[in-house]
Amino acid sequence: DSRVPFSLFRSIFKDVLLEIRHEDEHSQYSRQGSKDESSKADNVVDFSVEDQWDSLSLRSQSSQKSTMSTDVTRFRFICEELNAPPEFVEVVGKRLLGLKSSGAASSTGGSAPELAKIVDFMADAFIRCTKHANLVLLALDDVQWMDEMSWKVVQAIFERGQNVLTLIGSRPPSANPLTVDKTFWSELHSKYQDDGRYLEIILQPFNEKEVQQMIASALDIGVNEIDSSFWRNVHTTSGGMPHYLTYALETIKRNNLTVKLDNGLVGLKSSEGDDDSKLGFGSVNELLLYRVDALDAAVRNALHLAAVLGNDFDLLDAALTYEHMFRVRNSERWESAMGLCSLLDIAIDEGILEQSFAVGDVTGDDADGDADVAGSNNEEEKID
Repeated sequence: DSRVPFSLFRSIFKDVLLEIRHEDEHSQYSRQGSKDESSKADNVVDFSVEDQWDSLSLRSQSSQKSTMSTDVTRFRFICEELNAPPEFVEVVGKRLLGLKSSGAASSTGGSAPELAKIVDFMADAFIRCTKHANLVLLALDDVQWMDEMSWKVVQAIFERGQNVLTLIGSRPPSANPLTVDKTFWSELHSKYQDDGRYLEIILQPFNEKEVQQMIASALDIGVNEIDSSFWRNVHTTSGGMPHYLTYALETIKRNNLTVKLDNGLVGLKSSEGDDDSKLGFGSVNELLLYRVDALDAAVRNALHLAAVLGNDFDLLDAALTYEHMFRVRNSERWESAMGLCSLLDIAIDEGILEQSFAVGDVTGDDADGDADVAGSNNEEEKID
Protein backbone atom coordinates (compact mmCIF):
# COMPACT_ATOMS: atom_id res chain seq x y z
CA ASP A 1 0.00 0.00 0.00
CA SER A 2 2.87 2.37 0.68
CA ARG A 3 3.75 2.26 -3.04
CA VAL A 4 0.23 3.01 -4.33
CA PRO A 5 -0.75 6.71 -4.35
CA PHE A 6 -3.82 7.51 -2.21
CA SER A 7 -4.26 3.80 -1.38
CA LEU A 8 -5.29 4.56 2.19
CA PHE A 9 -7.21 7.77 1.73
CA ARG A 10 -9.41 6.49 -1.08
CA SER A 11 -11.46 4.43 1.40
CA ILE A 12 -11.62 7.36 3.83
CA PHE A 13 -12.81 9.60 1.00
CA LYS A 14 -15.70 7.24 0.20
CA ASP A 15 -16.73 7.15 3.85
CA VAL A 16 -16.57 10.93 4.09
CA LEU A 17 -19.01 11.29 1.19
CA LEU A 18 -21.65 9.72 3.44
CA GLU A 19 -21.33 12.64 5.84
CA ILE A 20 -22.99 15.19 3.56
CA ARG A 21 -25.87 16.73 5.51
CA HIS A 22 -29.47 16.56 4.31
CA GLU A 23 -29.61 20.34 3.95
CA ASP A 24 -26.83 19.90 1.37
CA GLU A 25 -28.98 17.33 -0.39
CA HIS A 26 -31.93 19.72 -0.49
CA SER A 27 -29.74 22.52 -1.83
CA GLN A 28 -28.40 20.17 -4.46
CA TYR A 29 -31.94 19.15 -5.39
CA SER A 30 -33.07 22.75 -5.53
CA ARG A 31 -30.09 23.72 -7.63
CA GLN A 32 -30.88 20.90 -10.03
CA GLY A 33 -34.48 22.11 -10.27
CA SER A 34 -33.49 25.69 -10.92
CA LYS A 35 -31.07 24.48 -13.57
CA ASP A 36 -33.95 22.97 -15.50
CA GLU A 37 -36.05 26.12 -15.17
CA SER A 38 -33.43 28.75 -15.88
CA SER A 39 -29.95 29.24 -17.22
CA LYS A 40 -26.82 27.79 -15.65
CA ALA A 41 -25.47 31.21 -14.76
CA ASP A 42 -26.06 30.76 -11.04
CA ASN A 43 -24.42 27.34 -10.82
CA VAL A 44 -21.15 26.89 -8.97
CA VAL A 45 -19.58 25.41 -12.07
CA ASP A 46 -20.70 24.51 -15.55
CA PHE A 47 -19.95 20.80 -15.27
CA SER A 48 -19.16 19.96 -18.88
CA VAL A 49 -19.10 16.19 -18.32
CA GLU A 50 -22.60 16.08 -16.84
CA ASP A 51 -23.86 13.61 -19.42
CA GLN A 52 -21.40 11.01 -18.20
CA TRP A 53 -23.01 10.73 -14.77
CA ASP A 54 -26.01 8.73 -15.95
CA SER A 55 -23.69 6.01 -17.27
CA LEU A 56 -21.54 5.82 -14.16
CA SER A 57 -22.32 3.54 -11.25
CA LEU A 58 -20.80 3.05 -7.83
CA ARG A 59 -22.07 0.72 -5.15
CA SER A 60 -23.95 2.80 -2.60
CA GLN A 61 -22.86 2.40 1.01
CA SER A 62 -25.98 4.12 2.36
CA SER A 63 -29.59 3.01 2.58
CA GLN A 64 -30.92 6.53 3.18
CA LYS A 65 -33.79 7.43 0.90
CA SER A 66 -32.70 10.84 -0.32
CA THR A 67 -31.71 12.79 -3.37
CA MET A 68 -28.11 11.76 -2.74
CA SER A 69 -28.59 8.06 -2.08
CA THR A 70 -25.53 6.99 -4.05
CA ASP A 71 -21.86 7.78 -3.83
CA VAL A 72 -21.79 8.97 -7.42
CA THR A 73 -24.40 11.66 -6.69
CA ARG A 74 -22.50 12.81 -3.64
CA PHE A 75 -19.26 12.91 -5.59
CA ARG A 76 -20.90 14.99 -8.29
CA PHE A 77 -22.25 17.40 -5.69
CA ILE A 78 -18.80 17.83 -4.11
CA CYS A 79 -17.17 18.37 -7.51
CA GLU A 80 -19.66 21.13 -8.26
CA GLU A 81 -19.31 22.64 -4.79
CA LEU A 82 -15.52 22.79 -5.04
CA ASN A 83 -15.53 23.85 -8.69
CA ALA A 84 -13.49 20.77 -9.64
CA PRO A 85 -12.34 20.51 -13.27
CA PRO A 86 -13.89 17.78 -15.46
CA GLU A 87 -10.78 15.60 -15.48
CA PHE A 88 -11.42 14.77 -11.82
CA VAL A 89 -14.22 12.46 -12.96
CA GLU A 90 -11.65 10.26 -14.66
CA VAL A 91 -8.86 10.39 -12.08
CA VAL A 92 -10.64 10.67 -8.72
CA GLY A 93 -14.01 9.25 -9.69
CA LYS A 94 -13.00 6.25 -11.76
CA ARG A 95 -9.47 5.40 -10.73
CA LEU A 96 -9.65 6.17 -7.02
CA LEU A 97 -13.30 5.64 -6.09
CA GLY A 98 -14.04 2.80 -8.49
CA LEU A 99 -16.62 4.48 -10.74
CA LYS A 100 -17.30 2.29 -13.74
CA SER A 101 -18.83 3.23 -17.06
CA SER A 102 -21.60 0.96 -18.30
CA GLY A 103 -20.96 1.96 -21.86
CA ALA A 104 -17.92 2.53 -23.98
CA ALA A 105 -14.89 4.10 -22.39
CA SER A 106 -15.18 7.84 -22.27
CA SER A 107 -12.60 10.55 -21.99
CA THR A 108 -12.94 14.05 -20.69
CA GLY A 109 -10.07 15.30 -22.78
CA GLY A 110 -7.25 17.44 -21.56
CA SER A 111 -4.37 16.45 -19.36
CA ALA A 112 -4.64 14.58 -16.08
CA PRO A 113 -4.66 16.81 -12.99
CA GLU A 114 -1.47 17.19 -11.02
CA LEU A 115 -1.11 15.11 -7.87
CA ALA A 116 -0.92 18.27 -5.79
CA LYS A 117 -4.34 19.36 -7.08
CA ILE A 118 -5.81 15.96 -6.26
CA VAL A 119 -4.41 16.29 -2.73
CA ASP A 120 -6.02 19.74 -2.39
CA PHE A 121 -9.33 18.46 -3.75
CA MET A 122 -9.50 15.44 -1.40
CA ALA A 123 -8.56 17.57 1.62
CA ASP A 124 -11.10 20.27 0.71
CA ALA A 125 -13.77 17.60 0.12
CA PHE A 126 -13.07 16.07 3.54
CA ILE A 127 -13.40 19.46 5.23
CA ARG A 128 -16.52 20.36 3.22
CA CYS A 129 -18.32 17.10 3.99
CA THR A 130 -17.62 17.33 7.73
CA LYS A 131 -17.97 21.06 8.31
CA HIS A 132 -21.31 20.57 10.11
CA ALA A 133 -19.71 18.53 12.91
CA ASN A 134 -18.43 20.11 16.11
CA LEU A 135 -15.59 17.60 16.22
CA VAL A 136 -14.27 15.15 13.62
CA LEU A 137 -11.94 12.36 14.74
CA LEU A 138 -9.62 11.12 12.02
CA ALA A 139 -8.06 7.94 13.46
CA LEU A 140 -5.32 6.16 11.51
CA ASP A 141 -3.34 3.15 12.67
CA ASP A 142 -0.15 1.53 11.32
CA VAL A 143 0.72 4.65 9.35
CA GLN A 144 4.19 3.28 8.75
CA TRP A 145 2.51 1.58 5.76
CA MET A 146 0.73 4.73 4.56
CA ASP A 147 1.65 6.02 1.10
CA GLU A 148 3.18 9.43 0.52
CA MET A 149 0.14 11.01 -1.18
CA SER A 150 -2.24 9.92 1.58
CA TRP A 151 0.17 11.53 4.03
CA LYS A 152 -0.07 14.76 2.04
CA VAL A 153 -3.87 14.68 2.27
CA VAL A 154 -3.63 14.18 6.04
CA GLN A 155 -1.18 17.07 6.21
CA ALA A 156 -3.52 19.34 4.25
CA ILE A 157 -6.46 18.45 6.51
CA PHE A 158 -4.31 19.10 9.58
CA GLU A 159 -3.25 22.50 8.29
CA ARG A 160 -6.68 23.64 7.07
CA GLY A 161 -9.25 21.83 9.20
CA GLN A 162 -10.78 23.75 12.10
CA ASN A 163 -12.73 20.91 13.70
CA VAL A 164 -10.53 17.86 13.04
CA LEU A 165 -8.68 15.90 15.73
CA THR A 166 -6.18 13.54 14.11
CA LEU A 167 -5.13 10.46 16.08
CA ILE A 168 -2.31 8.49 14.45
CA GLY A 169 -0.67 5.25 15.54
CA SER A 170 2.62 3.92 14.26
CA ARG A 171 5.43 1.57 15.08
CA PRO A 172 8.60 3.39 16.20
CA PRO A 173 9.58 5.67 13.27
CA SER A 174 13.25 5.04 14.02
CA ALA A 175 12.83 1.42 12.91
CA ASN A 176 9.87 1.98 10.56
CA PRO A 177 10.48 5.14 8.48
CA LEU A 178 7.40 7.16 7.54
CA THR A 179 6.75 8.56 4.06
CA VAL A 180 5.56 11.85 5.55
CA ASP A 181 7.03 15.09 4.18
CA LYS A 182 10.23 15.86 6.11
CA THR A 183 9.47 19.57 6.42
CA PHE A 184 6.00 18.84 7.81
CA TRP A 185 7.44 16.24 10.21
CA SER A 186 9.95 18.81 11.44
CA GLU A 187 7.24 21.43 11.90
CA LEU A 188 5.15 18.97 13.93
CA HIS A 189 8.00 18.58 16.40
CA SER A 190 8.77 22.28 16.55
CA LYS A 191 6.17 24.90 15.64
CA TYR A 192 3.03 22.78 16.05
CA GLN A 193 4.28 21.17 19.25
CA ASP A 194 5.11 24.59 20.73
CA ASP A 195 1.62 25.82 19.74
CA GLY A 196 0.02 22.85 21.50
CA ARG A 197 -1.36 21.39 18.26
CA TYR A 198 0.83 18.29 18.24
CA LEU A 199 1.44 15.81 21.03
CA GLU A 200 3.53 12.65 20.71
CA ILE A 201 3.02 9.80 23.15
CA ILE A 202 5.40 6.85 23.17
CA LEU A 203 3.65 3.68 24.31
CA GLN A 204 5.94 1.06 25.77
CA PRO A 205 5.03 -2.61 26.36
CA PHE A 206 3.61 -3.45 29.76
CA ASN A 207 6.15 -4.39 32.38
CA GLU A 208 5.75 -7.42 34.64
CA LYS A 209 3.96 -5.47 37.37
CA GLU A 210 1.43 -4.08 34.89
CA VAL A 211 0.89 -7.58 33.50
CA GLN A 212 0.09 -8.78 37.02
CA GLN A 213 -2.48 -6.02 37.35
CA MET A 214 -4.04 -6.96 34.00
CA ILE A 215 -4.30 -10.62 35.05
CA ALA A 216 -5.88 -9.65 38.36
CA SER A 217 -8.41 -7.41 36.60
CA ALA A 218 -9.28 -9.97 33.90
CA LEU A 219 -9.72 -12.90 36.33
CA ASP A 220 -11.14 -10.83 39.20
CA ILE A 221 -8.53 -11.95 41.68
CA GLY A 222 -5.98 -10.18 43.84
CA VAL A 223 -2.47 -9.42 42.58
CA ASN A 224 -1.01 -11.31 45.54
CA GLU A 225 -3.00 -14.41 44.54
CA ILE A 226 -1.13 -14.86 41.24
CA ASP A 227 1.76 -17.33 41.11
CA SER A 228 4.97 -15.91 39.64
CA SER A 229 5.12 -18.63 36.97
CA PHE A 230 1.69 -17.44 35.79
CA TRP A 231 2.47 -13.78 35.16
CA ARG A 232 5.96 -14.49 33.84
CA ASN A 233 4.58 -16.89 31.23
CA VAL A 234 1.85 -14.44 30.22
CA HIS A 235 4.38 -11.59 29.98
CA THR A 236 6.78 -13.68 27.88
CA THR A 237 4.09 -14.97 25.54
CA SER A 238 2.51 -11.57 24.91
CA GLY A 239 5.75 -9.60 24.96
CA GLY A 240 3.91 -7.11 27.16
CA MET A 241 1.93 -5.84 24.15
CA PRO A 242 -1.57 -4.85 25.35
CA HIS A 243 -3.34 -6.29 22.29
CA TYR A 244 -1.63 -9.68 22.54
CA LEU A 245 -1.95 -9.67 26.31
CA THR A 246 -5.70 -9.28 25.94
CA TYR A 247 -5.80 -12.26 23.56
CA ALA A 248 -3.82 -14.35 26.01
CA LEU A 249 -6.03 -13.51 28.97
CA GLU A 250 -9.23 -14.04 26.97
CA THR A 251 -7.97 -17.48 25.94
CA ILE A 252 -7.05 -18.39 29.51
CA LYS A 253 -10.42 -17.28 30.84
CA ARG A 254 -12.50 -18.76 28.02
CA ASN A 255 -10.81 -22.16 28.20
CA ASN A 256 -10.51 -22.27 32.00
CA LEU A 257 -6.73 -22.71 31.92
CA THR A 258 -6.16 -21.59 35.51
CA VAL A 259 -5.84 -23.85 38.56
CA LYS A 260 -5.21 -23.54 42.28
CA LEU A 261 -1.62 -24.68 42.89
CA ASP A 262 -0.26 -26.47 45.96
CA ASN A 263 1.10 -23.19 47.30
CA GLY A 264 -2.44 -21.77 47.33
CA LEU A 265 -1.81 -19.35 44.48
CA VAL A 266 -3.50 -19.22 41.08
CA GLY A 267 -1.42 -20.62 38.25
CA LEU A 268 -1.79 -22.12 34.80
CA LYS A 269 -2.74 -25.71 34.30
CA SER A 270 0.42 -26.13 32.27
CA SER A 271 2.40 -24.93 35.30
CA GLU A 272 1.42 -27.93 37.41
CA GLY A 273 3.96 -30.11 35.64
CA ASP A 274 7.64 -29.59 35.10
CA ASP A 275 7.11 -28.12 31.64
CA ASP A 276 7.04 -24.35 31.91
CA SER A 277 6.25 -23.59 28.29
CA LYS A 278 4.59 -20.18 28.01
CA LEU A 279 0.94 -21.16 28.42
CA GLY A 280 1.68 -24.22 26.33
CA PHE A 281 2.32 -21.97 23.30
CA GLY A 282 5.67 -21.04 21.81
CA SER A 283 4.51 -17.65 20.48
CA VAL A 284 1.56 -15.32 20.08
CA ASN A 285 0.96 -16.77 16.62
CA GLU A 286 0.53 -20.22 18.14
CA LEU A 287 -1.85 -18.74 20.67
CA LEU A 288 -3.97 -17.21 17.92
CA LEU A 289 -3.93 -20.45 15.96
CA TYR A 290 -5.07 -22.26 19.08
CA ARG A 291 -8.09 -19.98 19.33
CA VAL A 292 -9.02 -20.65 15.70
CA ASP A 293 -8.45 -24.42 15.97
CA ALA A 294 -10.65 -24.52 19.06
CA LEU A 295 -13.61 -23.27 17.01
CA ASP A 296 -16.19 -25.63 15.58
CA ALA A 297 -15.54 -26.85 12.02
CA ALA A 298 -18.62 -24.99 10.76
CA VAL A 299 -17.27 -21.71 12.17
CA ARG A 300 -13.90 -22.33 10.52
CA ASN A 301 -15.68 -22.92 7.20
CA ALA A 302 -17.43 -19.56 7.62
CA LEU A 303 -14.05 -17.93 8.33
CA HIS A 304 -12.60 -19.52 5.18
CA LEU A 305 -15.49 -18.00 3.25
CA ALA A 306 -14.83 -14.59 4.85
CA ALA A 307 -11.15 -14.83 3.91
CA VAL A 308 -12.08 -15.46 0.27
CA LEU A 309 -14.54 -12.55 0.18
CA GLY A 310 -11.84 -10.14 1.35
CA ASN A 311 -11.20 -7.56 4.03
CA ASP A 312 -14.74 -6.16 3.85
CA PHE A 313 -17.84 -7.92 2.60
CA ASP A 314 -21.61 -7.62 2.76
CA LEU A 315 -23.63 -10.21 4.64
CA LEU A 316 -25.78 -10.73 1.54
CA ASP A 317 -22.71 -11.62 -0.55
CA ALA A 318 -21.55 -14.04 2.12
CA ALA A 319 -24.98 -15.68 2.34
CA LEU A 320 -25.26 -16.16 -1.42
CA THR A 321 -21.74 -17.58 -1.68
CA TYR A 322 -22.45 -19.85 1.29
CA GLU A 323 -25.52 -21.21 -0.53
CA HIS A 324 -23.44 -21.94 -3.58
CA MET A 325 -20.71 -23.67 -1.55
CA PHE A 326 -23.10 -26.04 0.16
CA ARG A 327 -25.73 -26.33 -2.60
CA VAL A 328 -28.53 -25.06 -0.40
CA ARG A 329 -32.06 -25.77 -1.62
CA ASN A 330 -34.43 -22.87 -2.25
CA SER A 331 -36.69 -24.03 0.57
CA GLU A 332 -33.75 -23.90 3.00
CA ARG A 333 -32.27 -20.54 2.07
CA TRP A 334 -33.63 -18.66 5.07
CA GLU A 335 -32.39 -21.27 7.53
CA SER A 336 -29.02 -21.29 5.78
CA ALA A 337 -28.68 -17.50 6.04
CA MET A 338 -29.62 -17.50 9.73
CA GLY A 339 -27.18 -20.34 10.36
CA LEU A 340 -24.38 -18.37 8.68
CA CYS A 341 -25.23 -15.34 10.84
CA SER A 342 -24.88 -17.50 13.95
CA LEU A 343 -21.47 -18.75 12.80
CA LEU A 344 -20.25 -15.25 12.01
CA ASP A 345 -21.52 -14.06 15.40
CA ILE A 346 -19.20 -16.57 17.06
CA ALA A 347 -16.26 -15.19 15.06
CA ILE A 348 -17.30 -11.66 16.10
CA ASP A 349 -17.40 -12.68 19.76
CA GLU A 350 -13.90 -14.13 19.36
CA GLY A 351 -12.67 -10.81 18.03
CA ILE A 352 -11.78 -12.33 14.64
CA LEU A 353 -14.40 -10.38 12.67
CA GLU A 354 -15.87 -6.94 13.18
CA GLN A 355 -19.46 -6.06 12.33
CA SER A 356 -20.62 -2.68 11.09
CA PHE A 357 -23.94 -1.23 9.99
CA ALA A 358 -24.64 1.47 7.44
CA VAL A 359 -26.70 4.37 8.76
CA GLY A 360 -30.37 3.50 8.50
CA ASP A 361 -29.81 -0.21 7.89
CA VAL A 362 -31.81 -1.32 10.92
CA THR A 363 -34.65 0.54 12.56
CA GLY A 364 -37.40 -0.50 14.90
CA ASP A 365 -39.91 -0.48 12.05
CA ASP A 366 -37.67 -2.66 9.90
CA ALA A 367 -37.02 -5.39 12.48
CA ASP A 368 -40.32 -7.20 11.91
CA GLY A 369 -40.00 -6.96 8.16
CA ASP A 370 -36.62 -8.63 7.80
CA ALA A 371 -38.06 -12.03 6.95
CA ASP A 372 -40.43 -10.57 4.37
CA VAL A 373 -37.63 -8.60 2.72
CA ALA A 374 -35.41 -11.67 2.56
CA GLY A 375 -38.24 -13.71 1.11
CA SER A 376 -39.00 -11.15 -1.57
CA ASN A 377 -35.34 -11.10 -2.61
CA ASN A 378 -34.98 -14.87 -2.93
CA GLU A 379 -35.84 -15.06 -6.60
CA GLU A 380 -33.81 -12.02 -7.56
CA GLU A 381 -30.70 -13.26 -5.76
CA LYS A 382 -30.90 -16.82 -6.97
CA ILE A 383 -27.56 -18.45 -7.84
CA ASP A 384 -27.55 -21.11 -10.50
